[in-house]
Amino acid sequence: NEKLIVNKDSFELLKISDSEYFGKDFKDYISNSYCKFICPEEGGNPFEYKYGNHDFISQNLDFGSIVHRDILENEKSEIIVGSIPTTDKMNKILIESAELQRKTGCKFDENIDFLIDKYEYKNKKTFEKNVLKFRKYYQYLLDDKRDCYFISESYLDVLNKCYSSIDYIKEYLNSQAGEHHYEEAILGSFTYKNDYKDNKGNSTILKVKAKIDNFIIDHESKIITLNDLKTTASSINDFMGSSFNKFHYSRQFAFYLYLLNNLLQ
Repeated sequence: NEKLIVNKDSFELLKISDSEYFGKDFKDYISNSYCKFICPEEGGNPFEYKYGNHDFISQNLDFGSIVHRDILENEKSEIIVGSIPTTDKMNKILIESAELQRKTGCKFDENIDFLIDKYEYKNKKTFEKNVLKFRKYYQYLLDDKRDCYFISESYLDVLNKCYSSIDYIKEYLNSQAGEHHYEEAILGSFTYKNDYKDNKGNSTILKVKAKIDNFIIDHESKIITLNDLKTTASSINDFMGSSFNKFHYSRQFAFYLYLLNNLLQ
């Protein structure tokens, strides 16, 4: 904080979709997820932070979205269950091939040689053998249906455990008095102080963003409550001792609270 000046007028609250939040318009904003690329405990370093691959391709994001939509928007998602690639490289090849097929009409067989070379997949025969089990997943990518999610069978048990808690969470949120805000994005910026100028003498601007599941402003008690939903099959005790530390959720809450305080001041 000693080296940053808060640009108070830059802070705003927006109701935007996940695709907009993660899209090109806000790509140069730093989020909590982005911070892991500089955190040594998560394999981060300055080089990875600046030049690494920051694409977030994760079944966990889709899995969380299914539960979040039910709780926060009271809407059920269409779910398709099947096999999903366990390697990032295979997943990217299938995703890009489906995008090419939708845009150009070129089918999978026509794209595959180019993509195998692009992603340096060493053994084409092994790829062709393994990819057969993902035909259902590839069709899902081709269809590109809105509010439809594909999960692996191994996640079904976790999803069912999460669903068993949904009514309780809805009841808790509805019981809280105050002005509720759901799935809104906080955008803002900071300016580095004078000793952090670029080679043209301009001050460096640090743009930040956070999309918050829910926060409640109780105007009577002057209390603001921040709620962030986590999907897990663990009990609360196991969660606090494992996932909470593993995924650095303390950093996330500090990040969210700091931006929320700057927004509401």
